[in-house]
Amino acid sequence: MRICTYFDSGYESRGRVLISSIMDFEEDGHAPIDISVLLLDNEVNARGSLIQSTRLPEFVLASGFDSFLISDRSRVEQIFSIGPSFLLQQAASLSADEWIVYVDADLYFLRPISQYISHFSEANVVISPHRHFSWNKKRLAKYGVFNAGLVAFRNNEQGLAALKYWADSCLEWCLDRPEDGKYADQKYLENFSKVASGVVVDDRKGVNLAPWNLGFSKLTLDANEKLCVDGEPVYYFHAQGIKRTKSAWFLGHLPYFSLASSSAKKLIYKPYLAALLRWEGENLAAQSSSARSFKRTGVLSLAIFGKTLQFLLGQVIFNSQLRSLKSDPNKRPN
Repeated sequence: MRICTYFDSGYESRGRVLISSIMDFEEDGHAPIDISVLLLDNEVNARGSLIQSTRLPEFVLASGFDSFLISDRSRVEQIFSIGPSFLLQQAASLSADEWIVYVDADLYFLRPISQYISHFSEANVVISPHRHFSWNKKRLAKYGVFNAGLVAFRNNEQGLAALKYWADSCLEWCLDRPEDGKYADQKYLENFSKVASGVVVDDRKGVNLAPWNLGFSKLTLDANEKLCVDGEPVYYFHAQGIKRTKSAWFLGHLPYFSLASSSAKKLIYKPYLAALLRWEGENLAAQSSSARSFKRTGVLSLAIFGKTLQFLLGQVIFNSQLRSLKSDPNKRPN
């Protein structure tokens, strides 16, 4: 299995925590997977024994597609446009029937990704719906039924048919706005079942758990200290929409007319944010922004009023609350 992602230096801490969350579950650090990262700027450091990396100019040069096709798009749109093509390039070096899995850099795995993929022995493609709250479904439908945070393709005829459709479509049109039934790279996922067989929709609560669907769900730990949502295992959390200052992190629930519960802050956000701070501290560089950070929502950053509202509603976590976790990653959050 090959895991693919991309990030720039502004999002490197999130990308590195993503990778760590994947590798931490593999026995003795020897994973039956490899990870390939598209580095979006020259400031990102390529390192890691199980990580392959390609810098953006090298990929564009080697890809064979005409860069003029996307030259009039914004930087964010250009990155969305070529992401699926990066997966298609990576698939060429895989064995038959091997999985190639795209993951957003702001995902955080809470169980082994190999365990997650093992559920789909008969599938060729795996996608997951947003599972928006009922009050948001109509408002957010224009951004897509499915979320492109994790998309998996089997390296066979059907899986590659869906991946090639995605890659070609994004090169043809991939703007960061809803238009004519399209939106960036995300709305195309709705057409996968039209171009390939074996497309599985994974709508379990513990998959693609995110600010837009967490809401009032009950979070607990099972007998093995693994996170569950409403009694179902949580495989990964999509930590989308987090904004930060030097001293605090503003969570991304309010745009979905929802709040992060105390259990969500304790069991998900605090360990995740502490991991970001540990990485930043170890690498002497604070990360603050990314092309990917404005993906998937269709909403703008919160203004001063919004941040004040977040503070009043308890949707802020301060660095001071993370100090013990930062120094001791095995410590239970308070």
